[in-house]
Amino acid sequence: MTRTRNGSISGTFDFDADVDAPTFARVLRELAQDLHMLYDSVTGENSPAGAPAIQVIDHSGADGGGALLGMTSWQQAVHVRPFIADADLATYAANGGSIVLLAKPHWVCDGENVLVVEVDADEDAEDLYCEVFDASGALITSSRMSWVAGADRDRARNAIGTWQSIFQFTTTGVQTYVAVRRIYDSDRNWCKLYGWRGYAGRDSGLDADVGVPGYSNGFPITAATGIAWELLHDEMFAADYALAGHLPTKLNRMINGLWEYVTGAPVPGNSTLQQTYFKEHKRTAYANEPLPQLPHFGESIGAFGWNGDVGGGEAWSLVDSADPPTEGMLAWYAPYARVVTEATLHRCSVFVDNFDASVMFLKCNVLAMSEMLSDAFKYTPSAWEMRIYNTGTGTGSAWQAFSQVGTLPMVSAAVASVPYTAGAHNQFELRLRRPTGSYQFGELAIVGWDFYFEP
Repeated sequence: MTRTRNGSISGTFDFDADVDAPTFARVLRELAQDLHMLYDSVTGENSPAGAPAIQVIDHSGADGGGALLGMTSWQQAVHVRPFIADADLATYAANGGSIVLLAKPHWVCDGENVLVVEVDADEDAEDLYCEVFDASGALITSSRMSWVAGADRDRARNAIGTWQSIFQFTTTGVQTYVAVRRIYDSDRNWCKLYGWRGYAGRDSGLDADVGVPGYSNGFPITAATGIAWELLHDEMFAADYALAGHLPTKLNRMINGLWEYVTGAPVPGNSTLQQTYFKEHKRTAYANEPLPQLPHFGESIGAFGWNGDVGGGEAWSLVDSADPPTEGMLAWYAPYARVVTEATLHRCSVFVDNFDASVMFLKCNVLAMSEMLSDAFKYTPSAWEMRIYNTGTGTGSAWQAFSQVGTLPMVSAAVASVPYTAGAHNQFELRLRRPTGSYQFGELAIVGWDFYFEP
């Protein structure tokens, strides 16, 4: 039996759909071929690249590929009062010194070519700069953050508000690093930092009022199956045959099935036509369903000092080897590693979407700083290794070494396959080790990490 599909929606002519018009086999055949095309585009079934080739709906923003999702990339509360001790302020100010208050890796999803970065802080957080670096450490862009919300700055001191920068990317589906830097002078040595967030925009014409589409599912879904689908072969629509009465019912059921598959909601109207099973958009039940790239979880872990040279330069930890710290920032500093054998430095609890865990699409990138990159010490951060460990499954990723991000005083390491349990809370641990030799203080301080799906 033959099954064909259209390369694009054909539809019907006005006269074919007229009340008094006869129903020709070719009309229903075109409708069936349109439905076959839509089914293949939505599900990824039946070799969409085969003739006629069609676009799979993967929310890439490509023509026919589905709308961009506009996902929030990260959102984090901090609530700290970072400052430089008075004894160090003169040195920072004299050298044009700065503190990288917030930094993390950021995966730019396919098609999402605009990133909006917002920092919630008080008025004294002036001279905030948001910078984005590519995977090679090259500065993509630097933007002095603008005050966009909050109290009247002419009447109130220390008003709480939002500082914002908007970035346009020419290349998507790439790894970047985002840093928010504070330039210090001798008049201001502290600010109140409440949190920050980043989310995807749609075009370069964004302003402070840009909105991010939300997602909600108002229909409780208790079961998921493959889409209810009928077999429709070209031979059913042979021109010389009478049309069987069940063909319109099959077409109707296919339309209902697609509605429920895509929306996750019962088909409205006639309840007797419902399929009773709704698609939950979970890879575990339907392996060929296209999976979009998704940001999943990210956070900054602490701040570090940097002399401001974006071409490299010196960086330093904001806490000495005493624990608790006795100088520099008292609360918000990048924690440094002091282990040789495996130890957990940081952990998070994340609800992982219900995607097929047999193929590990979940990835993680970890960003760290090092004082060793600008001084000739014996030990180097490249001797450190990290892995992501899942306490629920009792499994961890392979160990990955750190490497310098271009000429920056930062290093990163990436895990391409993070073990996870689909559709459940997962607790991930960042585990570090230095498999050879001892360690040097200031060799490695963890700045931030980022989890994302890249199928």
